[in-house]
Amino acid sequence: MLRHLRLALVVTLLALSAVPASAALFSGQNVRVDYLVPDISTSFAGQLVLVGVGAELPLFPTNAEFLSLDISDHQLLITFSVDTPVNLETFNGLRISDTQAVLADFTSVSLNAASTQTGFLGGALTFDADNIYINLAGLNVVAGRTLLFDVNPLSGPTGVPEPTTLVMVGLGVAAIYRWRQRAS
Repeated sequence: MLRHLRLALVVTLLALSAVPASAALFSGQNVRVDYLVPDISTSFAGQLVLVGVGAELPLFPTNAEFLSLDISDHQLLITFSVDTPVNLETFNGLRISDTQAVLADFTSVSLNAASTQTGFLGGALTFDADNIYINLAGLNVVAGRTLLFDVNPLSGPTGVPEPTTLVMVGLGVAAIYRWRQRAS
């Protein structure tokens, strides 16, 4: 009987460990970063960058160079390098795009409370499955201040279990049930 309990416990633990964790999003992938102004259809500067360690764009956009962009696995960090007002346009900011269709769909993008730049409004951040738009228009940026965004490809903390995982959990529960029946 003890053998059946151990077997059921092992099967259940294996099943639970098979639930996929949240996968890496940006690390090791190419993303396109564009500085768009005066609207979202006009690119002032842009390039394809490989996400790795350190700032992907240390001084961006070219010829303006007022910010750096560091992309980590699930975050975007904008650090401003000068004190300047950002011109009020229909759109004046960044678009981060999955132009090569290699990333999971963006389902959640939010401003992290650790951001130190004040005045950024929630409506200035929009996204769809393949693009993140950060509109800086009208913002008075301060050198050294940051905007930190959390990007999540999943709506919950873990992925959906695969059918085989559910079968293994069911087998573990059935084994425990059978063991308890024999014990009575």
